[in-house]
Amino acid sequence: MHTRETINDRIANVRNHASRVFSILSERDAPHFETDDLYQLGIHAVKVDLDEEGILGFEPCFFLPQFSKTLLTDYPLRADSLDNRWRGGPNYEEFDFQYFCELRDFEDLDFWQHAGWLSDFVERHLEAVRDGLPHELLSLDETVPIDYSYDPRDYQIFSRLGTTTWEMYPHPVNSTSSHSIVSIHNCSRAEDTCLSRGEVLGVLNILKDNFKLESSPSEDTKPCLLMSYFGEKKGRIIQAHHDGQKLVLQYSPLVNFCDTEATVSLFLRYMTSYLIASSTSTLVVR
Repeated sequence: MHTRETINDRIANVRNHASRVFSILSERDAPHFETDDLYQLGIHAVKVDLDEEGILGFEPCFFLPQFSKTLLTDYPLRADSLDNRWRGGPNYEEFDFQYFCELRDFEDLDFWQHAGWLSDFVERHLEAVRDGLPHELLSLDETVPIDYSYDPRDYQIFSRLGTTTWEMYPHPVNSTSSHSIVSIHNCSRAEDTCLSRGEVLGVLNILKDNFKLESSPSEDTKPCLLMSYFGEKKGRIIQAHHDGQKLVLQYSPLVNFCDTEATVSLFLRYMTSYLIASSTSTLVVR
């Protein structure tokens, strides 16, 4: 049986590990970190595959999509709601990625602006009124099992070091769940074989600064889902958790938003995931 003392000791160990590694990596003026280097610091970064059903091979899995990969066609945009939903009256073209890029002179933007616009495009789809959603809901953001907030709250991160810039925004806030979903905007080129500075330091910051103890232990502390946006119209999804011994970062292959329907659908499905709890998950982030 876990006592409060052992729980507090385990939380302290996680915080100490995260703080130590955060301090080490913060001193490195690099836009990316190699997985072998991270392994030496107690971070296991593992690439996972995307199966035919559009499910990422997270193991253990803390976030499971509730919608199929045909989400965008199953729940089409409601035509008569578009002008009312967005000030300025965007039409169907605003939800077409190529038009979206042309409208904003996308090719003239830097990587930092790319990432922000990609995030904005996904959120437009998340909030758009759609037909056919269960329980007479209007938009996908209403199907999320945890409350969404676009207020950065306690663990917004804004970091500039050398030529590297990254920013993290938390989405859900829920006092009864240890799960969280965050967006990361990376001002760097996406690399498929290593993780960005923001992806790694952002998770470490959550672990070192934002734990609060509830009442019982968790074998897998603070499951976190990262929606990671890069320049060159690319992104990926990362599931992070700390098992008490190591930080585990499971990352998807890079996806290209030029493949609009498949990529946007993937991001929307994971942003509206069912939350899968470990048997004793009770650590929360405030």
